[in-house]
Amino acid sequence: MKYHPLANIFPLMEGAAFDALVADIKANGLREPLVMYEGMLLDGRNRWRAALAAGIAITDKDIKQFDPKKDGDPEWKFETWSQLGLVNTSPDNHYPTSALAEIKARDVASISADDCVLFLWGTVPMTPQALEVMAAWGFRYVTNFAWVKDHPGTGYWNRNQHETLFIGTKGKPPAPAPGTQWSSVIFAPVGEHSEKPERVLEMIEAYFPTLPKIELNRRGPARVGWDAWGNEVDQPEVAA
Repeated sequence: MKYHPLANIFPLMEGAAFDALVADIKANGLREPLVMYEGMLLDGRNRWRAALAAGIAITDKDIKQFDPKKDGDPEWKFETWSQLGLVNTSPDNHYPTSALAEIKARDVASISADDCVLFLWGTVPMTPQALEVMAAWGFRYVTNFAWVKDHPGTGYWNRNQHETLFIGTKGKPPAPAPGTQWSSVIFAPVGEHSEKPERVLEMIEAYFPTLPKIELNRRGPARVGWDAWGNEVDQPEVAA
């Protein structure tokens, strides 16, 4: 299979780390799809090589086509965000640094209140960039949650098994009432590619039950009680 030139931003795994990935795919199959673009493999070189080494056949359900007109940003980019319910859905991969300026320039101020909380997803390697985005949007970092997944993924220094939910504030929003705070560690299984656990939305609702919330880059219909924005949001039908 031919690799897309942009795939070179991800290092190839070798040695013990690659052997561990082969063993995992042999036992569990491919957990994340291979992403194709312009007839070439864009995301998933390590998974592709490991599947071949494990003797696992690649089927159509293991392959996803990237369509820039539909998806807007490649899934391997740090894509989206959140506010007092602005919830970011970012994929577990790096992205070209040229995208950072575009993300920082998004007009979050126009949809956020003077007193507001930002819940911002970021992959572990992209922590500095996530904090840059938070500051550019006018929020001050205060703390974070760790989503611990039910199985490890890939990585260079380690096989990453958690993702960070950064919390930032603007103005003086109320903190959760004493005794109602959730643990900083959230255990939840991995869903579809880039999907984040619904438990996080439940936590935000518990913290701020009466305040307005919007989820950006939502997939499917908006959650009840929330607004939603994104290329994959199911828009409600307008009565004639």
